[in-house]
Amino acid sequence: MDRNIVPMSRRRKRGRHAATGVQDNADDVDITPRARFVPPPLSTASSSASSARSNVTKRSASPIKRLADTLLQLRPIVLQNMSTIPVGRTLPGDLPVIASVLRRVSRGREVMAESRRFDVKEVSRDRSGFAEIDADDAFATGPSRDIWGTSPTAAAVAHIVEMATECDREGLSEAHWNCFVHAPLLQLALQAKDSAAQIQPHALVEPTRAGKPGDRKVVDFVICLRPNQLELDAMRTHAARCPPHETPTVNQTWHGPLQHCPIVVSIKTKRPGEGGDQAMLQTGRWSSAQLTKLTQMMRQASSSSIDDDGPIPPLPLLVVDGHQWIFWAAAPSTEVAGQTNVWGHVSLGNTSAPLGVYQVAAALQYLAHWSTTVYRPWFFREVIPVKEVRR
Repeated sequence: MDRNIVPMSRRRKRGRHAATGVQDNADDVDITPRARFVPPPLSTASSSASSARSNVTKRSASPIKRLADTLLQLRPIVLQNMSTIPVGRTLPGDLPVIASVLRRVSRGREVMAESRRFDVKEVSRDRSGFAEIDADDAFATGPSRDIWGTSPTAAAVAHIVEMATECDREGLSEAHWNCFVHAPLLQLALQAKDSAAQIQPHALVEPTRAGKPGDRKVVDFVICLRPNQLELDAMRTHAARCPPHETPTVNQTWHGPLQHCPIVVSIKTKRPGEGGDQAMLQTGRWSSAQLTKLTQMMRQASSSSIDDDGPIPPLPLLVVDGHQWIFWAAAPSTEVAGQTNVWGHVSLGNTSAPLGVYQVAAALQYLAHWSTTVYRPWFFREVIPVKEVRR
């Protein structure tokens, strides 16, 4: 397949969906613990949770103000509401279609294949959470659901719910949630590994008032594209044009495994009820940097300047607040040069219940499908052109 969920460990082997991660700043005490580390025993969960709450408390007073401060910068970040668009305005690019599909998913409509009905019915005898699924319209009546990917088994979904419930009940750390809930759910939906990433090219991120780079701890997982040989050759041609002092990369990070795998979907996780504002600040800066990088590469590809509101597709962002998965999308403003609009939001599903897990899995599979069928042809036509794109 073409899409990856990238791990941030250089020693990991890449599977069918490659995973890649960034761990270049081992001395950075603010870097979120990554799921690739063995988590502490459950007996230490209370101290881990207390430490996490302490760190968030130190930062929680600033994210909203810092997001507002970007309005005075050259590349401001503005939150937009998809549900309250003024008359005469439209959502950018494919966002109306994406939002429509994900809203249907969020209502639990056709989130799994009809072939899973017997599987769910069998499990529902012992697990009450599955009984409600068999009674609603969660099953697809046609083959459209299978196009996105294979629906998870009921046993696998039950395990995700159990682990999420335990993490919530025990007040476990973000690393526990990533290791035992989010990474397995991503692997279940996309057959890929966990990933984490940081912004490495600080020139892509607006500095703070003190002139220091913005947050370097950004996202926990990404879904990216694995290039075929033809596309990789085009990337080499692009890399050969980079200045000698720059490390060639197609993303807003210099992390090795991501230098040649275009990022499409970025995922930021937090413990339940913790750091939602901080997550929006981080993903806002991350997506703004990505839009800046894409604009730079498009200018290089066309050998001419393009407008800041060029035809860049919306960049899907997923913010995970404990059980809850929420969809946002970043896109360049068509009205203010350099401005990044972060459009939201759609609540996709909740891992505290089986139906919610099926909803999240379906949303992930749909976004991965969109990544390969819509974003990939655009990227290798407009950003790093190739003569032919094999699908």
